[in-house]
Amino acid sequence: MPDPFHALASLDRALDSVIEALRSGSAESLVATEGGLAAAIADISRIASVSPADRSRLLAGLAHTRETLHRCRIVGTAVAGVIDGCLVARGVSNTYNRSGRHSRT
Repeated sequence: MPDPFHALASLDRALDSVIEALRSGSAESLVATEGGLAAAIADISRIASVSPADRSRLLAGLAHTRETLHRCRIVGTAVAGVIDGCLVARGVSNTYNRSGRHSRT
């Protein structure tokens, strides 16, 4: 079982790398973050319990991770808006939804 603090720190680093990849505008950079993010999520999912003595400190860490995830969403939404704007300027539209499925909207 992974150490909860180490696993949470790994998730924070992975989310920060996603934010930086989104900011860079490089699809290759974004794809490169997938492995680290998947590994961090796998570590988090294997945590079976947390010592009562560690819970308050871990909750503070989780609050920071939630903030980082929120920043990922904000940056991702902004990037999606820029992409959609570029497509519209070229006379085409994004026909994929957030889950990556083709939609007819």
